[in-house]
Amino acid sequence: MMTSGPFHTMPIQFGPIVGDTGTEFITRDKRDVTVQLEVDAEAARALLPTWTGNDGKTYGYRPLPMGPTGKPLLFVNYTQERDVDYMAGGGYNEVEFYLSAEFIGERSWPYKGNRYRGAYGMFAVLLLPSKLTPLLVGREVMGTPKHLADVKDLVMGKISPEDEGLCGCFRIHDVEDEPFLAGLLRNVASIPMEALEEPMPPHTPLPAEEGWGHCDRFEPDFSVMFWKYVAAPTWAQTPPDLSYSLGVCLGDAPTTELTEPMVGDGNVVFPKSLDFKAHAGIAGPVEALRNVIEHHSTPFPGNVLVRHYSNAYRSRDIHIMDGPRLPAES
Repeated sequence: MMTSGPFHTMPIQFGPIVGDTGTEFITRDKRDVTVQLEVDAEAARALLPTWTGNDGKTYGYRPLPMGPTGKPLLFVNYTQERDVDYMAGGGYNEVEFYLSAEFIGERSWPYKGNRYRGAYGMFAVLLLPSKLTPLLVGREVMGTPKHLADVKDLVMGKISPEDEGLCGCFRIHDVEDEPFLAGLLRNVASIPMEALEEPMPPHTPLPAEEGWGHCDRFEPDFSVMFWKYVAAPTWAQTPPDLSYSLGVCLGDAPTTELTEPMVGDGNVVFPKSLDFKAHAGIAGPVEALRNVIEHHSTPFPGNVLVRHYSNAYRSRDIHIMDGPRLPAES
């Protein structure tokens, strides 16, 4: 997969990244726990960026129905990464929030020999790593919305020897070392490897909406999507230096399963509110997510997926989609 322009660090004055885009950033020991929640589409709109095009219509992201009852899905993903190449074999924990979304661009972009104006997949709302190195790699290069947080190690086990499934939790603590977010897991048990090979459900473009741009050609691959935004030095008077969306194809990145996957039931809770002064960087987005999860979401049976595997990231798997303003070099 070829990129459609240079990738920039933040701020843009540092210049574009050059080099071998096929270089792999490998994690040899990765454990994922994904809690899927159905969310109300109207409430979820507050988590997605949009902009007004030159034609006066709205472009950007809309919540995409994917859940069992036809609602968008909020993926709350805990990842425990160990033996990470770019951390000299070290590791970190991270909690990530992704929302199923459809993207409609104002202009078309190239992808695998064709041009598209639409895409669909998981939009990265907020990512909270426990170490600075993965924060810099993700935020400064890709533009992922990362903020440092105290993410504890995953705890899983049986409450009593008679239990057939596992229980567990993952937590994020505040500056007072008290949990402000926890993922609660129960009835977690192994499933056959073949269960992960089932294809994603077919995507049907969302119906036309008054005031929104229209698109009849969507990228065929389910993607992770980011919005990269870099304000100009004179941000109050001029447009941003960078403001565009990125797509990462899920099917192209190399992944190797290490153990059988597991499924179970789970939910996400917020034991306390964050103090806005002590947590200025994340209190706002966490509160927005808390509102959606506590008041506009529903867990469903078997909504937790646990995987243990290795994987690799390559910059060539990332491509630039449309946005309100592309880099000057493009």
